[in-house]
This record gives sequence, C-alpha cells and structure tokens, in this order.
Amino acid sequence: MKWLNEYFICLMDKDEKKAFDLEVLKLNIHRTRILSALIILLEGLFLLISFVPVLPINYGDYLLIYRSFYIFLLVYAGIYLFCITHTKIRKKLTYSFMENWLVISGFLLLMWSMGITLIDQMRDVHNFTYFFMLMAFASATVISPNKSFFIYFGNHALYLILHPVVGLSGDQLVSNIFNASTVVITSWIISVIFYKYHHRDFVKQQKIIEQQKALERLSSRDPLTNLYNRRNLDHKLLEHYQKAVEAKTPLTVLMVDIDYYKGYNDSYGHVKGDKIIQIVAQYIKTIVREHGGYACRYGGDEICMIFSQLSEDQLEEVRERLHEALRSEAIENKASRVSEYVTISIGAYAKVPKKHMDPMEFIAKADEDLYDEKESRIQIKV
Repeated sequence: MKWLNEYFICLMDKDEKKAFDLEVLKLNIHRTRILSALIILLEGLFLLISFVPVLPINYGDYLLIYRSFYIFLLVYAGIYLFCITHTKIRKKLTYSFMENWLVISGFLLLMWSMGITLIDQMRDVHNFTYFFMLMAFASATVISPNKSFFIYFGNHALYLILHPVVGLSGDQLVSNIFNASTVVITSWIISVIFYKYHHRDFVKQQKIIEQQKALERLSSRDPLTNLYNRRNLDHKLLEHYQKAVEAKTPLTVLMVDIDYYKGYNDSYGHVKGDKIIQIVAQYIKTIVREHGGYACRYGGDEICMIFSQLSEDQLEEVRERLHEALRSEAIENKASRVSEYVTISIGAYAKVPKKHMDPMEFIAKADEDLYDEKESRIQIKV
C-alpha cells in the first residue's frame, strides 16, 4: 500500500483540490497553447504536401480522407488557440468549461491519431502515430486519474472495436491489440504518476508559501500588543493615502500616547506597564476593525492609527471612545500630573489628500497635535 500512496493516491480536501486544479489548469492551458501552435504548423505542412503531386507520397484512394483529417485538426487547433489567446474571449471562459474542454480536446486528439493509424494499417503502412500521441499526451499534460482514464481507455475501446472493421485479422490483429493495450496502460500510469508528482510539488510549494506568510506576520507584528510594528507603516500609510485620494475622503492619522508612562513604569514596574499598553492596544484594535483602519505600535507607549474613510464626527467619536475606555478602567497612576488614573493623549490630523502630497506629513502633523494636547492638559491642570 505504501507504493500505491507514493505514486498513485492523492488525498486532498475540498479547498486544496480547488487550488491545485486551478494551478493544473493554468499549466495545461500554457502547454496546450504551445501544442496547438505546433499542430497548426505540422498539419498545415501535411495538408500542403497532399496537394503536391510530384512528392513521392502515395495516399491512394484515401487522399480525401487524409485531407479531411488534416483540415479537421488544423481548424480545431486554430479555434482552440484563438479562444485561449484572445483576451476578451478568454475572460468569458469559466474554469469548469475550460477544464471540460481540455478533456474533450485530449479525447479528440487521441481519437484523431487513432484514425490516422487505422487508415495507414488499411493501406499496409506501418504507422505509430497513435502510440506516439498516447505517450506524448501523457507526458505533456497533467490530468486527474479519473479523467485520464476516460481519455485513454475510452479511445482504446474504440480502437479495439474498429480493428476488425478495417480488415485486420489473425496474428496482426492480436499483435496490434496487445501492443496498443500495453502502450495505453503505460500511458495512463505515466499520467497518474505525473499528476501525483505535481500534487506533491504543489503541496510543498504551498507549505513554503504558508511559512513565508507566517514569518512575514511575525516580523511585522509587535509581540507585546499584536499590533503591527513600524516595519510596514510606510507601506500601509501609502495604501490608505491612495485609497483616500481615489475616494476623495479624508486621510486621518491619530497618535495615541499614554500620559506619564515612564513614571508609571518606575512606580508600578514594567510588568504592569506592559499591561497598560496591552489594554490600550485592545481598545484600538476594536476601533480599527470597525472602521477598516490600521494601527501600529509606533514606539514605546505611542500607537499610530490610520483611516481613509473616517468622517469628522467619527474622528471625534473615536477620540472620545478611547478616553472613556481608559476612564472606565480606572487604573491608578500616582506619577501622573493630570489625573489620579492612567490617561491617554491623542493627537490627530485629517485632510482630503491631493496627489503628490507627502503622506508622512500626516504623521508629523498628528504628532504636533499630540504634543500640543499634552502641553495644554498640563497647563490646564496647573
């Protein structure tokens, strides 16, 4: 059973299968685009040759049949190539339609090569087009085992049925059936193994991507608050700036700072100091989720909040909610000169941005407003 699992069995959950099937479809479309162009070139050449009487190729009474085969494949490959390369048409083709079309195309391609081979055998000409196409198709495409089974063995059933019709009998018939069956079974096994290998590579790649995303999350998060750190602040600020420019809405930046945090740390210890930052961060996270904003730990006890769709009334509401949240906690702070409890100061700057403005100006203006608020609160207290 171990070797069956190694080479044949692909166990996938629904989401993984959908993602893998989409990846396989993209790969098959890319490969069949090349294959279609090659078929058009070769079939066009063969069709042209069939009209040149001086060449030593004797089609006999089957000339029109050969030409019809060449024209059919030439037209079919041309239609397929046009549909998958034309931008507007390709966008209209659904995932399920393309998947089914690829299976039908594979079936028709093998049936076409089988027809050419049978006609050659009727003319007592040795031709291995069918066998070659079986191996080539197995190597060039990635198709699920059940669909590839339909393609290979469906065609092979027709091949077996048509053998007596084309006049083969005796040892030649037995030999052809045995050889064809061997090639079909081998081709299907190759197809299944390739599918398994691609799935295994896909799973490995997905694990690598997940690990990279996890590392990115860890590297961009502040471990104490689980807010973002300053590593991606520039990127997020620019992102919200562009949203605000496009929507013509205010870009709002708030700087939140815990009043007399250093004194609190000295008086109550760093463990309790960390707890204060976590409490403030939790309230900020709730507000950011509600308004589709962004927050990062700017440094020490300072947290930056960015919004691209915050109205003036909502800005005042956010400010008041944060102040009220800390008041409700009622955490004692003997080191404070403005209150007997832990409080915060909030600086804000909001403006509808214009193109070519420096987004960092919003951070600087909010920081200035934060400094002014701290100074005014101290003066009022005094």
